Amino acid sequence: MSKIVDFFHTISPKIIKSTNNTFGNIKEIKYKDKNNPLDIVTKGDFDNEKIIISEIKKWFPDHNIVAEETFSSTKNPEKGKTWIIDPICGTLKFKNGIRFFSTNVALANNGKLIASCVIDHCKQEYVWSTGNHEIYINKKKFNSNRKSNFTTIEVDLSSTTQAPLERIENILKLVSFLARSKKYYLSTFCTSLAYTYTSLGRIDGYINSFSHAWDTAAANFLLLQAGGIVSQLDGTPWNLSSDNVLAARDKELHAELLSILNS
Repeated sequence: MSKIVDFFHTISPKIIKSTNNTFGNIKEIKYKDKNNPLDIVTKGDFDNEKIIISEIKKWFPDHNIVAEETFSSTKNPEKGKTWIIDPICGTLKFKNGIRFFSTNVALANNGKLIASCVIDHCKQEYVWSTGNHEIYINKKKFNSNRKSNFTTIEVDLSSTTQAPLERIENILKLVSFLARSKKYYLSTFCTSLAYTYTSLGRIDGYINSFSHAWDTAAANFLLLQAGGIVSQLDGTPWNLSSDNVLAARDKELHAELLSILNS
């Protein structure tokens, strides 16, 4: 794992620098889906992805790669060692000059996540783990001591634009419940950076009604290392093929959210 750690320490400053060079200077965007004007890609996405792919090929030439925008060396990320990349998660915020987005890099071995690194462009730092229930920020081990009198739940409402109707209705039911309860603080940052904050104790749970592995894999792995629970919206196990996620910092909160969703 030491080589993976060195890779994270090498790649993260490069991606932070690359992103800073393009942030606030977006002259052109491309629409990936003409039926979904929210699904866009920018030069920043392409630049970051190119850097990460190039570095992976140098460091791990025998590994597979699945990247959101331009490249995939395998159609089955559940076989062999596969890197899963989202160069900018929160591209709409990036394009609009709002510095709340992340770069997600995860590594799976035969479908099981074994390492991940999330670059937090808001705080200009990177959060990573190679397992053993240990999480690091940059080169320092992280220990959470957060205490709060309320529970913050991130519901990614932007993901509902592609979710099935029945799933959308369940999400809206959950939002209505959370919004009426004084126990919960409802947020919708609409980027998986918020999911990473759950592993750091800044948020207590997150829900995404439609996603790909590159959106959630890196943050899900971090939360599992923090002792959290990750599943699909119906409570079945989450895997790299899942297109939705329900996660919480502890099993009690996870069970409560699951009950509300499926009542």
